Amino acid sequence: ERNRAEEALRASESKFRSYNEYAPLGVFVVDQHGRYIEVNAAAHQMLGYTEFELLQLSIPDVLADRKSTRLN
Repeated sequence: ERNRAEEALRASESKFRSYNEYAPLGVFVVDQHGRYIEVNAAAHQMLGYTEFELLQLSIPDVLADRKSTRLN
């Protein structure tokens, strides 16, 4: 029973990763402070950051950057 449950969990996690990775829209996972902890390819392409760069930022960082870009 335990082996079946572990295999079902692995399959579920794999399916979720696949949905996330290939989603045509940005998927953002943030922590309680608004820092990005997981993003898919569409998310970082949408915002013009690399995945590594985006994972160093928070929602307020990105909003401030987008606001200053529009003003220039």
